Amino acid sequence: MRKFKTTKICPRCGEKCDLAEPKCTDCGLVFSRLEFGSNKLAKKNIIAKQKDQVVYVKQFPKDLKRWKVGLLCGFLGLWGIHNLYVGKFFKGIFMLIAGILVTGAVTITALMFNQTYTTIASIFGGFLGIFWILDFFNILFCQFKVPISIDLMGGVK
Repeated sequence: MRKFKTTKICPRCGEKCDLAEPKCTDCGLVFSRLEFGSNKLAKKNIIAKQKDQVVYVKQFPKDLKRWKVGLLCGFLGLWGIHNLYVGKFFKGIFMLIAGILVTGAVTITALMFNQTYTTIASIFGGFLGIFWILDFFNILFCQFKVPISIDLMGGVK
């Protein structure tokens, strides 16, 4: 016999709520307002350090296309460009710096024909590649969380 899901998790506070509840019993987030979320506004709020107005959700907002994020991840994901595009700036900058360093190290050591340093750089590149592949599969299977901001009055700011 198949069990049906009876609860959902609030993206703001992590509290388990009944599926029939219109809002979170703990923080008061109205779930129907998630439809009005904006990634563009979330990026502005993150830059302005107003993270209390940002919620990370798996459902992509109307101003962000999943296929664009998937293409960015597929072709430029090793350097974290998809994270910078959606507003995950810390992870994106970390992956960008690490990707440039690893790519440069592998290129330089390969040109010098130094097998030891090439192997070490490749190991770090492998760890970076794991982040890339995990992000790609999370996007593919709708598990990638993107930041959105919601106007407390019900519409987009």
